[in-house]
Amino acid sequence: MKNIEILMAILNFANQSFFLVKSKGAEKATFQDHKGNEHFLMTFEVDGIEQLRGFHSVLTKKPRKNIKGQP
Repeated sequence: MKNIEILMAILNFANQSFFLVKSKGAEKATFQDHKGNEHFLMTFEVDGIEQLRGFHSVLTKKPRKNIKGQP
């Protein structure tokens, strides 16, 4: 197993999953992976369309802050 490069890992702690993705150096809240695909710092997983709609409703009711340089 020579020259194996790990590009992503999933860690499971206390019913929470953390996805670690290799990025280019000096990336911030949004980052590009080694292939140039854009990723966000945090993502959410829901179980079905109704939970997705409920989560969307919660998020759209809260005030948001814009990240510098983002619309």
